[in-house]
Amino acid sequence: MATLEMVFYTVATGVQFSVTWKDEEEYRRAKAFLAELGGAPVGRARTDALEFYYFETEEQCRALFQFQRELRGGPGR
Repeated sequence: MATLEMVFYTVATGVQFSVTWKDEEEYRRAKAFLAELGGAPVGRARTDALEFYYFETEEQCRALFQFQRELRGGPGR
């Protein structure tokens, strides 16, 4: 796998950010979580570009942050 980074845009806030997963297992689990959340990569400008996800609501963004905390065993679990 070339990169473990994903780019996100939340239309509700106009904020774009990226997440770099620590390993391929985290990346795989994140993709599965995002599929459950209703998100699929919007597309890539080039085959070597990062995966880009588009969130329509802040709730989707918060769900991703909660997933990260749970995945890494952080506070808020």
